[in-house]
Amino acid sequence: ISCPKDQEIIHHKHILFNIDNCRNESVIVVEGIFDCFRFGNDCCATFGINYTKRQLNLLTKYKNIYILFDNDINAKKQAEKLANELSIIGKNVYIIDLPEKYKDIAEMQQDEANEFKKQILNN
Repeated sequence: ISCPKDQEIIHHKHILFNIDNCRNESVIVVEGIFDCFRFGNDCCATFGINYTKRQLNLLTKYKNIYILFDNDINAKKQAEKLANELSIIGKNVYIIDLPEKYKDIAEMQQDEANEFKKQILNN
């Protein structure tokens, strides 16, 4: 649940959660903050599958962008849309699929998530 707009200092769709801890040339983009908690540094969240141009612009500073949205049809469509918009401007964009047994990253055990993140960032 997001903060009501009238109580936000900065609208949550104008930022990416945890972007301040993404300091390398590669970033993993996930939907929710709990997914981001599971991966930690070098991972940011869009606060849902819908993203804004401002959020897209924040991602343009990264060379490699890994999009890892939940395992459902609408999330996969949005991941493809985001990937297309970023690749048009010359970014290296990769859509990563979760193992089928998970709906989202937050369901993973921490050691499994750590290994999965390592595999993603090491290609």
